[in-house]
Amino acid sequence: ATPDPIAGVDEDDEIVFMASDAGELAPSASFPADWKAVQLIALNDPLQVTNDPASAQRYVYLVQKNEGSSFNTGNGYVRYERKADADQWIDRGFFAADDPEKLGTSNTGYGPNRSGSVCDDGENVSRTSSDRFPRDGVVVSSATYRWEATGRWMVRDIRVKQPGTDNPDASYWQSRPDLIDRWKGRAFQQSPDSAISLVGFEDEQVNWEANSTILGERAGPVRAIREVWGADSGTNVTKTETFYREAITYRYRVRVHPIPPDGLYTSWDYNRSAMVPEAGEGVAEGRYFTLLRPQGVPIDGINDEFGQIDSLFGSPAFFDAPDPTFNLALGFQNWEQVSGKGDSGALVYIFELKNAQALGNPLIVPYYRDDACLDDGTGDDPVARPWPGETSTDSRVISGYEQANGGTPYEQLRCDQRQGAFGAHGIHYFFTHDSDNAFTPAPLTEIDGQQWQFMVPTDTPQNVAEPYANTVRAKLVPVVTPLTAPALGDAREPAACAPDNNDADSYNHLIGSLHEHSGFSDGEIATQPAHYFAAGKDEGLNFMGSSEHSDNALLPVTANQDCVSARFFECLQLSPEGLQKWDSTQAQADAASDSEFTAFRGFEWTSDRFGHINVFFSSNDLNAKAGSGYALSMEDFWQWLAAPAAVGGGDDGLAVFNHPGREDQVHANSPLGDPAYAWNGLQYRRDADERMVGIEVYGKSSDVYDNDNNAPPGGWYAHALD
Repeated sequence: ATPDPIAGVDEDDEIVFMASDAGELAPSASFPADWKAVQLIALNDPLQVTNDPASAQRYVYLVQKNEGSSFNTGNGYVRYERKADADQWIDRGFFAADDPEKLGTSNTGYGPNRSGSVCDDGENVSRTSSDRFPRDGVVVSSATYRWEATGRWMVRDIRVKQPGTDNPDASYWQSRPDLIDRWKGRAFQQSPDSAISLVGFEDEQVNWEANSTILGERAGPVRAIREVWGADSGTNVTKTETFYREAITYRYRVRVHPIPPDGLYTSWDYNRSAMVPEAGEGVAEGRYFTLLRPQGVPIDGINDEFGQIDSLFGSPAFFDAPDPTFNLALGFQNWEQVSGKGDSGALVYIFELKNAQALGNPLIVPYYRDDACLDDGTGDDPVARPWPGETSTDSRVISGYEQANGGTPYEQLRCDQRQGAFGAHGIHYFFTHDSDNAFTPAPLTEIDGQQWQFMVPTDTPQNVAEPYANTVRAKLVPVVTPLTAPALGDAREPAACAPDNNDADSYNHLIGSLHEHSGFSDGEIATQPAHYFAAGKDEGLNFMGSSEHSDNALLPVTANQDCVSARFFECLQLSPEGLQKWDSTQAQADAASDSEFTAFRGFEWTSDRFGHINVFFSSNDLNAKAGSGYALSMEDFWQWLAAPAAVGGGDDGLAVFNHPGREDQVHANSPLGDPAYAWNGLQYRRDADERMVGIEVYGKSSDVYDNDNNAPPGGWYAHALD
């Protein structure tokens, strides 16, 4: 694997902990001597602010220690183990033609097709192959669940512990029921029997599994991550599985050519044996719950909703439309729950879109089929599917079913003696446009969605979904406050006052502008930085600095109040430039600059309590609204300004105090004023004075600096700018 070029923590790294590990504030701010750079992370629960304010906020302390943490993969929450044969190289020739386990027997010209040796017995080279792949099986376990995949797309086993069970081991998991038949993926149509598609049928077993590869695996004390690349003709599709103590997320970045109806299905199918009690077993049957069916419906292989279509104009055509009386016709932010029979446990699901572009495929709906007679081409339960991927009317499939049932003629078999759908559910895209943006500057049409799967121990099937769904629908809000900031900058004392410039005639006098906004933030609709750079050049200015609000940098919209009008769609910044504003601003500044005019990039740090600050020339930006800098503490900004650019900081930037006195909402309406007003009263920071190079003359009030526009008192070297 390629090592991270930045050894420390930077903007694309994550520090992860479980919210359940948060607790009360420490009784004092006296920390152990070996704790450095202590930061307090407050977790705010938006659902508890009014109901139970006392429990709405919990805390975690993040510190630096020379020895690091004693919490590691050996004593952490998740155990990630590759299976013993995971590294064995195989290909489609490894399997007999009638093997229900065969992989990759369809298309072979897609994806990461690799040449090399194949070892049929796992040890000795059998032959060379032009299309080999490793097995890549893995088992993930925690104190709550056990999860198993026999490959990259072949997820086949999930077991949930009984309530009250502590420290389950391998032998315990063998005694627990496997809830799922498998995860299933479909492209073009739901079943190989369907006559809808004009271009064929793809599934997770004979298509996607062999035309994929592992991009990476990483295990830590809090979570484990596995990322898969490739799904047959969806060459640039990726799936990222993240395993936590009580939940798994499956993030799909769908980058694929247009897929006509019946589109894409991603679904979970369940084992009949885990849902339907045996005669005399004396336990409650498995159930499927939704927001509109909170009492649940039995999972028994008999459909409980309308919307399934099995034929069209006399031909087999299997597809699904949502039943509005059964579930909300919305594929995201909408929970589902499946409970196994008895004390088998429950799985709660909710799907979220991770980008606005995914809404370009609006027909994203929930899918549900409880139909023992639906043979969709792959699966293991009640009977392993013979000749996977082939139509159920194929004579080889029929013969395979007869052999699996002791020679009983096919026409005498019950549906539960063949492969069927038991409580199968998931997401259905009726069709997709071209979403493969892997080689474009920004993801313009890519579908980026994530499914959450919560494992919940239960004594009997019951509706437990809502609190788990709220984890996604109303996420905790973290606020970080540094408590023991590391020493930054030099240690000189502030000067008595800022020196006057007695040698002004020796400088070249230039005229320019340092505060400009376009449609990239809250400026004129349908404009970009290039427009004001051009206007400045036309006016004869010598220079101009961009200062788009950084809190809007990642949003492909203009935040102008005039957008709440018929001009709304003009405010969508969906061009390649609008989808990567920070980089585009630099490119537009470079393009506008010449020997007579210099344009440069900047951003405006926008705190509506402390004040606004422009930063120019920095490689990185900082969003005040994403941390404590918006309302609680300016430490976020000062530490960022002093931190090295190589780790996401701003020590390559120069900054200017903006429109002093304007952000006075708290200060002006409090009889005691607000100590945070005007950047904490322009409190001097010796670690920042060399890079705070200016203050705007124009402001709302005159109580920030004196009438002669002198630099702020207390040692700042910032000169007044008009």
